[in-house]
Amino acid sequence: DAAAPIHAGIRLALAGLAWMVAANHGDVSVLGYDEAETYGRLLLRTGDAGAVGVMATDDAAATTRYLQLVRGEGKDRTILHGSYLGRPWYDRFVRERYGVRVPDLEAARAALPGVAWEIIVATAFANENAGPGRPVFTEQRPDPARLRPDLALVPAGLLWKVAAKAEAAIDLRNWEF
Repeated sequence: DAAAPIHAGIRLALAGLAWMVAANHGDVSVLGYDEAETYGRLLLRTGDAGAVGVMATDDAAATTRYLQLVRGEGKDRTILHGSYLGRPWYDRFVRERYGVRVPDLEAARAALPGVAWEIIVATAFANENAGPGRPVFTEQRPDPARLRPDLALVPAGLLWKVAAKAEAAIDLRNWEF
């Protein structure tokens, strides 16, 4: 029969496909994958209640906002996407929605030539918004030499905390992973 080799080839291809699916299902399935949510929860737990968090990466911004908007977690914190700051539509949104001050990032960029955008954003935003009773948490480390003299920078688990000098102490709660 002339069709026998074709049928054998189809059976072999189907067997190979079935084996591929069976052998790799656990590696390609996202069922039970919760590492992204765990990361987002760690970020939300790091910041103080009522604090502002400026996230520099999509991973951090998207997971924390997902947890806030979909799961209802960490709603007592303000999470901003630092990469969007400096865009008129986003600046207007965060001013109106969260009541934070948006720094003049073009002036900050001019004052910090050669410095990465994420550091400029973190530094300028902290200078504009951090103060007594209102720390700013950032994913990217601000430039400590460019912070206002009344502010201090301390590590806070997965983030950096910029706060008034009198309030800038390491908090062990931020290190519970």
